[in-house]
Order: sequence, then C-alpha cells, then structure tokens
Amino acid sequence: MKTPSLKSLALALVAGTALTAITPAQAQNTAHGPASLIVTFQNPGGLVGSDQTITVAINDASYFRDAALGSFFDISVAGLGMQLSSTFGAAWYEQPTLWMGVAGVRGSGAITGNTTLTGDPQQTQYFSRQRSSIGAAGVANSVQPVINLNAQTGITSGINQVKGTLEQNGQSPILVRPTSTSFIDENLPFTSPGVQNAAYTQIGGGVQDNFGEGSFGSLSGAGATELALDLYRVQYRNNITGQSGFGEPINRGKFLGTISINQSGGLGYITAGSITAVPEPSTVAWAVAFVAGVAGTAIARRRRNAKA
Repeated sequence: MKTPSLKSLALALVAGTALTAITPAQAQNTAHGPASLIVTFQNPGGLVGSDQTITVAINDASYFRDAALGSFFDISVAGLGMQLSSTFGAAWYEQPTLWMGVAGVRGSGAITGNTTLTGDPQQTQYFSRQRSSIGAAGVANSVQPVINLNAQTGITSGINQVKGTLEQNGQSPILVRPTSTSFIDENLPFTSPGVQNAAYTQIGGGVQDNFGEGSFGSLSGAGATELALDLYRVQYRNNITGQSGFGEPINRGKFLGTISINQSGGLGYITAGSITAVPEPSTVAWAVAFVAGVAGTAIARRRRNAKA
C-alpha cells in the first residue's frame, strides 16, 4: 500500500532545468501539436467527475527521447492541480477510481517510407506502463511492451484520435471534456471496474495506473509522488539513415524514464540511469514528479511499500 507518512512532506521548488514544450504553429490549439505527448485522466465510477476527462499536452516527444540520462526535469503544466481538484474533487490523488496514462505518436504515414520526424520514423509510438511499485529512480519497474507488427496502425490511429480532440479545441494545454466526446474511454477501456482492457486497441494490459490512499512513494529527484508511470518508445523501423534508434530493436519498448505526479498536480520526468545529483531537501520539489498481451488482461494496482 502507499505510505501515508509521506503526506507530511512540504512542497518546495524543483532545482534543475525545465523542459520547454515546442508545438508547431499550424496546430489549431497553439498549446499542443502533433509532436506533443499527452497525459490523460479519467474517473470511471468515481464519486466526483465520473462523466468527465482531462487531456493535457506536455513536451515534444523528442525531449523525452533525448533528455540527458540520469536527470530530473520539471514538466509541470500551470493550473493542472487546480483543474484536477475542480473536476475530480479536492482529494483527487486519493481516489482509486481515477486513472492516469501517457501517450504520443510521431506521424501516421506508411512505415515503409524513409521519412523521419525529428528523428522518429513514421508511427513511432510513446506510451506509459504501470510501475509495479515505487522502485528506484531511473530504473524501469514495469514489463517491457512488445507490439505485434500488424498492430501499429491501430495504435497510431487511437492515440491520434485522443490527441486530435485536444489539438482542435481551445488554446490551453489542458482540455476538460465530457467522457462521451473525449474518445478516452473508447481508447483506454476497462473489461470491468478497475481492470484495464487493451489500450489504443492493441496494447494489452493498458497504459494507465490508478491513484489511491496515501503517497505512492518517493523517487530521487522527484521527491514524494502520488503516481509514477514508466515511459517507453516503440519504433517499427531501424534502418533509416540518421534516425534515432538506428539499428536498435523494432516493435518492442525502449525504456526512456518515469513520469510522476505529486499531490499538487506537478508533473516531472526522471530519465533512465542513476540520478547522480539530488538537491538538498530544502530545494527538492514534489515533481510530477506493457505488456503486450491479450485484451482484457487484468492489471491490479500493486503497492509494495513498507508500512511507515
């Protein structure tokens, strides 16, 4: 279970370089672009906001791919904590019915072409995976996703459907939308309450994790977190001159790092590798901070922290 004693930690500012989002000028919503990753929230069965979803634009996918190893970055989105409270209740971070996921995709063209987008071949996908416990900063604590080579188009279409709703509405990185029109519940479904079905039609076991009572734990760099998700990159080509991941495996996830969220709604990113320099406690902030399988695989929330 999560450790309630960590709730007494004080919030502070994160020391370090913040990642700056880049979005293309042609996007209707200037706070989001085709290269942006998104964070989604849904609360099926919750007491507050069960009919609402939130989609949040964060940084360009290439930043997560290329960020310096063994580093922590603040990727917080202004006003997210207030919006989570307004939509899902003041204690949103305590609700086991509230689920969070991360996804993104670069391009939707044929993977047989040699076009790359900031180094990513067509249909290169980014998505999160549930950590089995808080684990150690910079180390994957989830099962590596492996995707059937015939499944990439369906995943790309599903991710772009959710991203498109944000891109075409408003000028804010945060979009609150009824569940019935957000496409989140269709693309991130459940077989039964609390049991994820395949995400984006083909990612067995889903890409989300749910919140719960008490703090999830603490990660070096990020500090106390309410939830942490491992981020993976999946490419379907590895032979395009100049691409990122040239010669590396295809159709299986490469662990990039961990995206976390704290009680204030602050997001953070810890990259793969040992965190070599951790700020003193007085300067540490609560940063915000897949198995490929058969659709309907039950993924239970697992909290293995020792009781305080």
